[in-house]
Amino acid sequence: MTANGATHHRNRLNKYAQATGTRVEYRDSSTGPAQAPTWTSSVFLNGFHHGTGQGGTINASREQAALAALTVLSQQ
Repeated sequence: MTANGATHHRNRLNKYAQATGTRVEYRDSSTGPAQAPTWTSSVFLNGFHHGTGQGGTINASREQAALAALTVLSQQ
């Protein structure tokens, strides 16, 4: 996390993907009221599910999904 509270998990995952020739795909959905949705994002690497995240914005949910994928990758 940076000093302003931003995280860069997607950036790290994208760098990994570029280095390894891996295709990254996010699939997003939202629930709840339009003015305050809860987003759920799943990240797939070469077509295989590697993580899911939730957040109040699509960007926040993708960051959490990327963190989950990085955690899985670090355990392999």
